[in-house]
Amino acid sequence: MSDSVLKYAEPTEDMKARYPRPADGNNASPWVSFGGQVPDMDLLLLQRVNASLGMRKQVHTMLVTFAGDMPRNVADEVLAAWQGPNKNELVTFMALDGTDVKWVEVHSWMDDTTLHAMLRDEIAGKPWSTESYAKALRELVPKYWKRKEFADFDYLEVSIHPGWIVGALVLSIIIVVAVFMGLDGRFERLGWQRSMKSFMFSGGGKYGETKIRVPRRRRW
Repeated sequence: MSDSVLKYAEPTEDMKARYPRPADGNNASPWVSFGGQVPDMDLLLLQRVNASLGMRKQVHTMLVTFAGDMPRNVADEVLAAWQGPNKNELVTFMALDGTDVKWVEVHSWMDDTTLHAMLRDEIAGKPWSTESYAKALRELVPKYWKRKEFADFDYLEVSIHPGWIVGALVLSIIIVVAVFMGLDGRFERLGWQRSMKSFMFSGGGKYGETKIRVPRRRRW
């Protein structure tokens, strides 16, 4: 569940196609690149970090990189396409031009964003190094990561205006009265029909019919 208290823009179909959610495709890679190749040794290093931290802290770190000329708001587009990270994901977005870090954004479900700020400070303004990033994860995640649980959302309630309750109650009463009156009228009609049948078949006419004389119209 990503669309919780965290609200993101409604994604377009083009955004979903350009930025597919890794978890939906069973992609557990710690590095997702939308610009440039990921060195195998760097990928292996981050996989080892996730293997260690994942067991101890129930976290999946993910590095999402773009070409250096991509604007910062591309991170918002990815978050919209994904409808946010999953509850165990710590996602670092970064635009990278060689070893020059252009900008950094860190996102997760955590209420306390201390880890976001500290991890961002470890990366921004310095030459990019996968080893330095991995070292920062090993040091900061055990101290500051707290996986958000669904129980944390129990306090959320939908506020209902008292007028809505009164209106619903009045509407319910009107419906009940209308149904009762309809049934009562139906019973009355059934009773009238039974009375007419009793009248028709209880007289002294032929075959139990009651004969009613209708005066003929006199001809002049």
